[in-house]
Amino acid sequence: MTLGAYLLKKFGVGDSVRLRTWLVLWAMFLELEGREPTVDDFETEFGMSKSTYYRRLAQWQEAFPGHRTPTVLVLQWQAASAAKRFTPARLGRVDLGHGFA
Repeated sequence: MTLGAYLLKKFGVGDSVRLRTWLVLWAMFLELEGREPTVDDFETEFGMSKSTYYRRLAQWQEAFPGHRTPTVLVLQWQAASAAKRFTPARLGRVDLGHGFA
């Protein structure tokens, strides 16, 4: 199951799209700045309210108990890309112990 399919099943269309967008913003910030974004970074860089940030973070933690932030997923994507194993078809197919292959 892909990340997108998992989130769609768990949260429905609207929230799954918003959570995946939040994940992409997280990944962009992490790659560019070399650190996890804070709630203030999301507000400043992306114009996202603090309540929206915390809502997405809570959804992430609900979907992946034991993972405080999506940084592990992002770092796995980066490692796969660096090893030349990354393809768009593999986007979201990262093993977090939740059935993604």
